[in-house]
This record gives sequence, structure tokens and C-alpha cells, in this order.
Amino acid sequence: GGGNAADAAEAAGIILPPPPGAPPSGKDVLKDTTQLLSKATALLVAAEKRHQQRLEQKKKQMAPGAEVALLRRQLQQKVAEVEEINSRNERNIEQLQQRLRVVKEELADVQHKNVALEEARRATATRLLKERRHTRLVGDASEALKALKEENMQLVMLSNYLRQQQHAQRRQQQLDVPLPPLTDTN
Repeated sequence: GGGNAADAAEAAGIILPPPPGAPPSGKDVLKDTTQLLSKATALLVAAEKRHQQRLEQKKKQMAPGAEVALLRRQLQQKVAEVEEINSRNERNIEQLQQRLRVVKEELADVQHKNVALEEARRATATRLLKERRHTRLVGDASEALKALKEENMQLVMLSNYLRQQQHAQRRQQQLDVPLPPLTDTN
């Protein structure tokens, strides 16, 4: 067979061209692909080198003034960015200070209210104490008044009794008045 002859030739290190119209062997395809890849890589490396050289060339061609101008532009941009951040921070600080002022005012107001409440509480306590004392005094006074009323009633009763006694005595005295002597009419 033809295949055996090809194998024998390959074993002997002789590479026979593939018969016309035969599909390429796997080895051939692999070899071709590898060659293409190495060519492509070489081309890429060369292109990268050329790009770097062009950049270097440009840098060398750029006048020192132009390089300084570029640096100055970049620096100005950075300064502008920093200034923007600073102004934003200042605005934030202002807002925070305003909020702090409001909070301080609210706190002062609350403390003022607390003081007022404490004073009101003290006043209420004092008033309650006075009211209690007043109630006690009123109670004492009403007790004393009740005692006085009872005493007064006893006195009234006594004076009524004495008046009745006087009245009775007067009547008795009137009755005791000696009658004029009976005239003897015989």
C-alpha cells in the first residue's frame, strides 16, 4: 500500500510531498499555524518598537518650552480640581456651622425651658405646701369656730335661762306687793 511506503520514508527522515489532492496532515497544519503565529508575534513586537521610537522621537522634537507648557497645563488642571474640592469643603463647613448654630440655639431653648419648668415645679411645690398649711389652718380655725359656736349656744341658753329666772322673779315680786287694807264696811 501507498501508506506503508510513506511511513517507511518518514521513518528514514525523508519527507515526501503529499500526493496531489490529498488533505493536509495534522502535523502540516500545526507547523503552518506555528509559523504564522511566530510571524505575527514578530510583526507585533516590531510595531510596538516603532511606536515607542516614534514617541521618543516626538519627545526629542518637542521643544523644552512645549514640554513645560504641557506640564503647566496639567498642573493648572490639578490646581483647578483642588480648588473645586476646597470650595465644596468650605460650603460643607458653612452648612455644618449653620446646623451647629441651630442645634446650639435649640439646646439653649431646651435648657431655658428646663429652668422655667424647674422654677414652675418649685413654685408649685411651695404653693402646695402653703395650701396644705392653709388647709390645716382653715381646719384648725373651723374646729375653733365650732367650739366657739357650741360655747355661744351654751351661753345663749344660759342667758335665756337667766332671763326667764329674772322674769319669774319680777312676777313674783309683783305678786308679793301688799294689797291695800280692806276697808271695814260694817
